[in-house]
Amino acid sequence: MKTNKVNFPPEVADNSTFIHGFFMNLAIVEAKEAARKGEVPIGALVVEEHDKEGSYRIVSRGYNMVETTSDATAHAELTAMRRASKRARN
Repeated sequence: MKTNKVNFPPEVADNSTFIHGFFMNLAIVEAKEAARKGEVPIGALVVEEHDKEGSYRIVSRGYNMVETTSDATAHAELTAMRRASKRARN
């Protein structure tokens, strides 16, 4: 199961390189899912910082779905943003 809340320990909470790398690795997991389905392997996340103590929320995830949906706009970042927008009812 994919978790939506991520808490970093105090020793890395201020390390933006570590935090960005962590979320990039999750985007790579999404990219691998795209590749598994015969898509261009690109993944994306929409992440919200909850507080300055190292708490974040993954609002949505997405990967390329252009080929499987026959939709030229179904790129990873747009898929993730559409899902985030639906969750926010915006």
